[in-house]
Parts: sequence; structure tokens; C-alpha cells
Amino acid sequence: MNHLVRAAALVAAAFSVIAPAKADYVFSFNQVGEPIDRGVVFPAPSQPLAVGGTVVVSNAAAANGFSISLDRNDFSGRYNASLSGLVAISLTGGLLPAGLNTGALLERPTPPDFGFFNAGRNVGFTLSGSAATGLTGTFSYFDLNVQTDLTFAGDSFTGQFRTENALLGCSRGCTIGGTVTGATVPSATAVPEPPSLALFGAGLLGLAVVRRRAAA
Repeated sequence: MNHLVRAAALVAAAFSVIAPAKADYVFSFNQVGEPIDRGVVFPAPSQPLAVGGTVVVSNAAAANGFSISLDRNDFSGRYNASLSGLVAISLTGGLLPAGLNTGALLERPTPPDFGFFNAGRNVGFTLSGSAATGLTGTFSYFDLNVQTDLTFAGDSFTGQFRTENALLGCSRGCTIGGTVTGATVPSATAVPEPPSLALFGAGLLGLAVVRRRAAA
């Protein structure tokens, strides 16, 4: 009977504890202050640049260090990637296209996009770092309307942002800068508790107690 009690207690205890959720590490970068204008704007932008984004890596990659890279060229079809440890990436800004997230930035070029006058884009980055050292490297984005080139140095970044309109002959060149912060966050998928096994263990424990009382 003692063996049954101990076994039931072990089962109940083992499966009543919720397994710890997996975690990721998020580097967030955000422009600070107004850009320094270089060039002429026409028409004037309807909203501020506010360039920013995120680079999300696994918690293990943040702890041990990582190095990721991408060379994507829709105009030629070139695609070279080394993305071990990367979970997600995004780029935002008032004059950037909406939805520049993981899927849009990392997708492979498709044949209709090939050629300069098609709706393609170039995306390139070479990034490395860790939770201890911050984010270092470069990140660039280019399409027929906008271009941004960012350089990261641990807890800060600098860069250039330009827009072009071939029909109007307009351009904008701005020097920007900002901060980079890092934080551990729970990943989207947590390990659930197996409640049926926990209840099974508790049931065995209760049955053992009842049998012990009956025997007494």
C-alpha cells in the first residue's frame, strides 16, 4: 500500500507543475529625435519617419551569441540566407510600406518580380550579437520608392533614409539615429500542463488513502 501511495503522490506532483514557457529575446530599435534633412521633398511627407523595428532571436541564441544574414534581390532573383537563431524580424517607418515583417522581408523572390521596373525589393542584413553585447551589424531595405540603410552598434543605431519618385524627380535624404533595447519575452507557444495525467495521479492518491482507511 505504501508503494501505491508513493507512486500516486509522485505522479500527481510531477504533472501538477506547469512546464516553463519557452522564451525569446527581442531587440527593439527606434528612431530618436527628428531626422537631419538632406535634399528636397515634394510632395512633403504626410507623416514622420519614425524608423524602427525588431529583431527577435531564440533565448539560446541571445545567451550564446548569434550571427544571421540575408541577401535578397527581387530584381535579379538572388537569395542567400543564413538565419539560424532568428525567430522574427520587422521594419517600420512613416514612409516605409506597411507590413514589412518576417514573411514580407524573408520571402524568396518570385519570377514576376524580376526586372527593375517590376514591384520588387532588395533586403539585406548582416547582424550579430547577444544579450550581453547588444545588436551589431547592418540592415538595408530598398524598393522603387524608398531606401533605408541602418548600422547597429550595441545599444544604438545610425543610418540614412531616402525616398525617390522617378516621375517627379524628387528625393529625400535624411540622417537618422536611435536606440536599441533588448528584453526576454515569452514565446508565442507555451508548453501546456497535461491536466488529465495530474487528475489521474490525484485519483490514485485518493484511492490509496481510502484503501488504507478500510484496511485499518
